[in-house]
Amino acid sequence: MTVRAHEQQELIQAHLPWVHEQVRRLAGRLPPHADLDEIAAAGLCTLVISADAFMAGKRDSFTRYARPRMHKAIRAAAAAECGRFMTDARGKAPPPYEVHVEPLPPDDLADALPDLAPGVEEIVLGRDRLRAVRTEIDRLPARLRLIITLRFLQRRRVADIAAELALSDSRVFQLSVQALERLHDRLAAREQR
Repeated sequence: MTVRAHEQQELIQAHLPWVHEQVRRLAGRLPPHADLDEIAAAGLCTLVISADAFMAGKRDSFTRYARPRMHKAIRAAAAAECGRFMTDARGKAPPPYEVHVEPLPPDDLADALPDLAPGVEEIVLGRDRLRAVRTEIDRLPARLRLIITLRFLQRRRVADIAAELALSDSRVFQLSVQALERLHDRLAAREQR
């Protein structure tokens, strides 16, 4: 074993109790289904990685270097465990929630739902807006009109459009944003008239 490997192993051995103590402190605040071994493994893995990085850079204090990293890894693993529900047969899964719903009679149901069908006025306004959008798309420069048509009306992917037009993906995106801004400005000006 080299001197460096021996020093690294000593650092790890010296800080193992600290990792286990941090996990023990968190255990009381975690749900019963949290796997403490997973949390400890995250801290230990960070301890080993930190020891390796510390030895390569020879910093001042391993404790000041490694403990914040290990603490963060332990907290992140604990948070992940809190959000995880056990699905295996260990018996630690939280109990299922019970929901009771009283069915409504059909007459009450019809009264409870709002009328979502558009009125004649909304249909006419929608058709006018659609006509205005189509008119303004036709007034765009040819390249912008093509990009809008391919991207939004034909629902093609940016990468496909870029390949077809021999442009980069980012350029197609820029042009589509430019076209949308022009459309927005023109439609806003139309509504103000």
